[in-house]
Amino acid sequence: MQVKCDYCGSYIEEQLESCPNCGAPNVHIKRTATGVPRTIEELKAFCEEKNVPVDKFHFHIGEDYRGPQAFGIYYDEQQKEYVVYKNKSDGTRAVRYHGHDEGYAVNEIYQKLKEQIGDYKAYRASKGAIHTGKPSSSGGGDALIKLITGALILFAVVIALLTSVISSFFGGNKNSGSYYNYNGSSYYYDDGQWYSYDDGNYTETYDVPDELEKNRDDYYDDINEYNQETIDSDWDDDDDFDWDSDWDSDWDSDWDSGWDSDW
Repeated sequence: MQVKCDYCGSYIEEQLESCPNCGAPNVHIKRTATGVPRTIEELKAFCEEKNVPVDKFHFHIGEDYRGPQAFGIYYDEQQKEYVVYKNKSDGTRAVRYHGHDEGYAVNEIYQKLKEQIGDYKAYRASKGAIHTGKPSSSGGGDALIKLITGALILFAVVIALLTSVISSFFGGNKNSGSYYNYNGSSYYYDDGQWYSYDDGNYTETYDVPDELEKNRDDYYDDINEYNQETIDSDWDDDDDFDWDSDWDSDWDSDWDSGWDSDW
């Protein structure tokens, strides 16, 4: 698949690190890794392979679902953009991302699905509802199970806190641009315009450090590369998506995924 170079307008192969015509970094680069979905169709196949009950987690992959309590991703044919969204319990919609980068959009919903699975597993563990398929034991065995359960809960809390911090900085109210932190100040770049960012507020500005503006695309590419390497290392050997089919039939409907938040 070819993408358009943001600098010279030439169409180049999406896997190239830089444009062969002008040398600019390819900010739309799509890196490949075994088992990691990059498109909506790949994500569908991935979840099917891992037996993930996306319906029970209220995920709608490739669908513009309008009902309440739902996460989703789809391609808007009219706007020619990918949309990642969350419908709250009252039916209002919070758009997480809308733009032309399918890989980025898929990653957003992919990470959220991982988070939801982790939260549900922690919830089940806290209620002693995890089925290991092994006979229970007494004495030291029970203590070990409690210790492991506590560790799982603590791990889930840490992941949730980290996700919240990252989302608060990279999420914001705008969705199609990118965020930067330079010498203690926060900036936002979208559609050729710079904004200063302070406590959730965006102010159009032309007072941008020359070094930051000069290296914007290199910095953005570095972020993409870091995120992709993190995804690859986290997921290639991760068994979080290997779903126990017994859990599907023994689903705990009391679990709440937090429908009133934006994401």
